[in-house]
Amino acid sequence: MALNLPSDVPENVTRFLADFLQSAQRAFGEDLSSVVLFGSAAEGKLRKSSDVNLMLVLRRYDPASAEKVRTQLATAEAAILLRVMFLCQDELPAASEAFAQKFSDVLRRHVVLLGPDPFAGVSISRVAQVRRLRQVLLNLLLRLRDMHARHESGSPVVLRMLADSTGAVRTSAASLLLLQGHEVLQPKQALKQVADELAPSKFAAMLDKLSLLQESGTLPEADAESGMVALMELVAAMYKRSSQLSESQLTK
Repeated sequence: MALNLPSDVPENVTRFLADFLQSAQRAFGEDLSSVVLFGSAAEGKLRKSSDVNLMLVLRRYDPASAEKVRTQLATAEAAILLRVMFLCQDELPAASEAFAQKFSDVLRRHVVLLGPDPFAGVSISRVAQVRRLRQVLLNLLLRLRDMHARHESGSPVVLRMLADSTGAVRTSAASLLLLQGHEVLQPKQALKQVADELAPSKFAAMLDKLSLLQESGTLPEADAESGMVALMELVAAMYKRSSQLSESQLTK
């Protein structure tokens, strides 16, 4: 099936997405309302460690239908790091508020592959965005500390954590800037701007290491250690900044 994808999406990603969507259409039938690609894949900016994020918006979730896509989904997960969210239409407003940062990012970066755009007319309250930003940053900080304390810096599990954290901290930076009244920036640019505002030049080397990790999938142990330490410091500073958003700002 032909997909409306950015031109920079790799051919193998396009192929596995098309195969999975054909399987999903057969399995869910009329229950499948829309299919949305979001995140870096929607921008054509996939890296070696990037997940391919897909959302299936359903009229209802039928377990028997979902079982029919299990094999195809497992194949695509292994081949292109496909991650699929199964969301029912009537859950969209609540999910957008409960996971405000994630869905704010989806609103900014998504491509509709099938059906109507489920996000047309969707808005997310500032209160929900601020509270979720704080929650995401604090949770990320605690997970990084746990990972740093329990595992060797160059181990595969730590490298994966660092790679996964890159997307989360970039999205958090974009949200932070927007909530402070700045213009919309791409997540990578937003993180650089936030890092420079918090401590000019201090985090530049760490950001370069994270970019290298995303592109190559690996880092020398010493770079992984220094990168983890610097990332924890940056996330802590971002959390402190997010906590300074006044209660009066939450109602705007």
